[in-house]
Amino acid sequence: MRPRISVVIVTHNNSGVLDLCLGGVSRQILKPTETIVVDNGSSDGTPDLVRQRYPFADLICLERNHGLTYARNKGASKADGDIVVFLDSDAAPYPDWTKNLLKCCRKSDACASKMLQYRTGRIDNTGGIIQIQRRYHVYPRGWGEEDSGQYDSRASATVDCPCGGAMAIWKNTFEELGGFDEAFNCYYDDPDLGLRLRLSGGMTRYCPGAVVLHLGSATMKSTPEMGRLREYLLIRNRIRMYIKNLSPGEYQRALLLDLVHMVGLFIKMDNRALLYTKALAWNISKILNHEAY
Repeated sequence: MRPRISVVIVTHNNSGVLDLCLGGVSRQILKPTETIVVDNGSSDGTPDLVRQRYPFADLICLERNHGLTYARNKGASKADGDIVVFLDSDAAPYPDWTKNLLKCCRKSDACASKMLQYRTGRIDNTGGIIQIQRRYHVYPRGWGEEDSGQYDSRASATVDCPCGGAMAIWKNTFEELGGFDEAFNCYYDDPDLGLRLRLSGGMTRYCPGAVVLHLGSATMKSTPEMGRLREYLLIRNRIRMYIKNLSPGEYQRALLLDLVHMVGLFIKMDNRALLYTKALAWNISKILNHEAY
């Protein structure tokens, strides 16, 4: 029997681009068993738009913005499918997207899509590579490159983590891993999930036939304050990811490198030094207070 597919879409004040996303889902050759839209407390009429134009979607309305990871987990908890597919609300899938993801999932625990930039057609993401030598920064493989199929061979089939903006994972695997870590809120939640999957013996496979066009939200860069929040979360959550998943010896080495990097930023009078200080302090306080990671 063919596995059932549940598509989970989280949106927040993104009604202007939902037609790209839900229109693409409605045109899938392999129709999902269900499509779940989690509205994260939007104030732009998103729920009404979904009800009127896309009655096939099951709508979950949260009273406020609980963050991306909470909303994704909420949607997944309501999913009846064997495979949960997460799709960003500003991503437009090709008609054979779910069909090709299913083929790939038969051989893997989780799958990463080929994400192309909506405006340029250049690569946005072909799966994440965790760079141990660079303090566990995650590189979105191929970002900004022309897509000439350079990552479509079998040699490029395995990646460290999928991008949560267009990925698939078996629901039982997702539940066994505990879902997305809601303390991340957003950023590095998907690499964290992929790293936990890999450490448990699982695998993420890149599926080059599962293509989406990603518009890319500018919400977290819209003001200087939002830009600083984004930078802070990227630093804080990257550190959280390696502390919670690595052995004490491994994460202490990485933490030392981050401390050295922070000192270098202060010497250069780089504005990011204060963000690093705040991010490191947040994580170190959790270690000293023996708080659960």
